[in-house]
Formats: sequence, C-alpha cells, structure tokens
Amino acid sequence: MRDVLGGGVSFGVKAGGRLRRMDDLTPEHLIAGVRLREPGTRLTALRRGKVFVYGSHASTESDIVATTGALRWIEAEVSLRARRFCLRDQAWYEIGDAFLREAQAVVARVISSNPTTPMPPWPKGMVERDYNDKVSGNPGCEGFVNLDCGYVQNPFKRHNVMEVCDHLAPDDSLVLVKPAHGRSGPLSHLFNQGLVTIQLLQSSASVRAEFVRLVREQTDGRRVLPDDFVPRRVVFAIHLRRGTQLTPDSLMAFSQVTLAHTVRTLEQWGVAVEVVGIDDADPVDDLDVHEAVAA
Repeated sequence: MRDVLGGGVSFGVKAGGRLRRMDDLTPEHLIAGVRLREPGTRLTALRRGKVFVYGSHASTESDIVATTGALRWIEAEVSLRARRFCLRDQAWYEIGDAFLREAQAVVARVISSNPTTPMPPWPKGMVERDYNDKVSGNPGCEGFVNLDCGYVQNPFKRHNVMEVCDHLAPDDSLVLVKPAHGRSGPLSHLFNQGLVTIQLLQSSASVRAEFVRLVREQTDGRRVLPDDFVPRRVVFAIHLRRGTQLTPDSLMAFSQVTLAHTVRTLEQWGVAVEVVGIDDADPVDDLDVHEAVAA
C-alpha cells in the first residue's frame, strides 16, 4: 500500500484507542488498540479506525499525504470445510475451484524459470531499499537505473507523490521489487502498484513527462526516454521467505488470484508481464554484505 499511495515513509494508526505512530505498518499495529475494546464492539472500532500516511518521519499533521480506513490494510484467507474465502478491500469473497484453476494457469505462464531480467540474490536481513541499491551496483545488472524513492507528482492529489517503479531495465521494462516473506498483503500492493503505474503512464501526459525527467536526472543525462514513453513490459521481482522458491504453489491463493487479475488487465492494455523470483544469497554473500554495512 505504501508504494501505491506513494511518498509515505511513516504511518499513524488510530483504531480503538489513541493515535500510534510507526515507520513500518504491521497487523499488530492495526489491532492493538481494538483488543482493548469490549467484545462485540471490536469490529466496529476497526471499521471506524484510520491509517495516516506521512511524507516524512516527523509524522506531523501537515506531513499527511493520505488517510485511509484501517480495515483496508487487512487481508486474510480462511477455509470453512471445503470452501475458501478471502478478505480484501473490507469485504469477503469466496474463491471457487474453477476460478482458482484459471488463475493458477495464468500465474504459471508468467512466472519465469529463465528470466529475461535476472535479479541478484537477496542477503539475509537486508531491507528493500538497501537491496535496490545493491541491484544498481551488481555486475549482472548493467544498465539498470535505480528509481527506488524517486517520485513523480500524483495527478489526482496536488500535494501527493507516487513511486513509479524500483528500477528501469536496459530494455526500458519497469521492474518492481518486493519482499513478501509469507504474506499476501505486500504482493497485493505490489501488483496494484503495477496497475496504477501503467494506467497513469498511459493516460497522463504530466506523469510521462515527469518520469522521463526523473530518469534523465537519475542518470545525469546518460539515459533519455522519448517524451511519449509508455512501458511495454512490467517485471514483478519477488523474494519470498528464506528457503522458498517462487512457484504458483508457493503463492497464497489470494495472491494467485490478484496476480492473475493484474496480468489479464495489463495484457489487455498492451503490456507484457514477467514474474521473477529472487533467490536467497548464500551465507558467504550474507557475511560480505553485513561486513560492508558495518564498515
């Protein structure tokens, strides 16, 4: 959700209690205050709760870039005997067997075992921003432009910005990176970011102009995109929990459904999709990284 809203670097939660502030949002932050309410009132308190997204770590009222309902940040998947349900956007949906099989077929088609855009392994304990810095300096990623935390103006909100992608590949594909670590929420937000990004680049001249300017500035003029640039391919690069390979079966059912919907939509818009798994770095690489950080 942080990537979709853009510009958010810290959060505030007010749900069932006082306002709490944090740099990273977790389910515990959303339900901590609600737990203190009387049984029978907790769901109402959660529905009335708010999440505030701040544009800086100062977390003052003037830094708020977006406000959403707290329940929008919670996703879940449960089974009742043979039936499966998922919670998304504050509503429950049933996942039918036929629908899930169709989604799995789409997911299997776009997950690449021989990626055209290979990504370097992910060292243990490394945060996303440091990993993106590592990509841009990796010998196997020549020509990548690191655009992590590079923003363009959100055309729908005057004082709001959005992140288009994490990297621009040498073939001008947009690369979006996300560590999921066993949760469906980050992947849903990743796929939504891809949809929002493509839709705005295709429909907004101002977003295209700002993105072209951003790439030119980030490369000191070495990379110049055409003024009417519209990407033809999106790469979702995903790191699951350590020791887990990215396959259709390693994604939760909800993530499979969301990814399949994203793929179908982007392909209808003329944009190809590739999904790439990011492997774990071996222990030697991990040690090298931590020593470099310590230095």
